[in-house]
Amino acid sequence: MIIPFLILQFLLFSPSTALALQGHAGPEGLYIHLAAHIIFFVAMVSLAVWMRRSRLEPRRPWCIMACGAILMACWNAWAFMGHILADMIGEGGAQGLDPAQIPCLRIEGWRCLLFYILKLDHLVSFPAICLFYVGLRRIRLHSQEGRP
Repeated sequence: MIIPFLILQFLLFSPSTALALQGHAGPEGLYIHLAAHIIFFVAMVSLAVWMRRSRLEPRRPWCIMACGAILMACWNAWAFMGHILADMIGEGGAQGLDPAQIPCLRIEGWRCLLFYILKLDHLVSFPAICLFYVGLRRIRLHSQEGRP
């Protein structure tokens, strides 16, 4: 009984590689990824609209979470445009210079400049996640204090 469990643990917790970035093979992978951005965008807008229409939104924690949902929807649009632009530029269009030189970027036109700006999508997603965290934390603190 213990041997299958140990084998399962070994297989699950000893990967050969753990890559931080994942490519999207072929156009199908990119299409599915873009569809996921659209679905997530619709979900975040729906959540923000639902909070706005409900009686929860005037309460401060829910208002913070609604702002987080709107910001997360903006992040989805930002990332979607970044993926489209990356596909338009291609693999060789946006690149850095020789690593032996001082780190710098080669920007060859407005598309490359916009591509690098859109690659900074964490400047939108991180504050959105923080807003969700602060809202949920305040809800938990209010429930512990017995406030609605």
